[in-house]
Amino acid sequence: MNFVRDIFAPVKKIVGDDNLSTTAVSKSINGDSITVVAVSGNVWINPLGTAVADATSIGLTEGTQINLVVMDSLSLISDSTGASYRIVHWAI
Repeated sequence: MNFVRDIFAPVKKIVGDDNLSTTAVSKSINGDSITVVAVSGNVWINPLGTAVADATSIGLTEGTQINLVVMDSLSLISDSTGASYRIVHWAI
């Protein structure tokens, strides 16, 4: 009997430390399981439409992260102070 199993998912790719401003950007996710990390500043994300830096999007403060599956594209934006983010795509 083999009682050994993988505990963590392998990394598929990393989109590293891109900068954000007050103009929303869209990243193609295509059904991947991802982790979005707010590396610096305030990052707002929206998997359903265009991100806006308000309560209509998911807000991440510096150093926080969220795990989610996005079927199509993920929209990201920051406020006037700017921000940077990282996206880890998991191969699961």
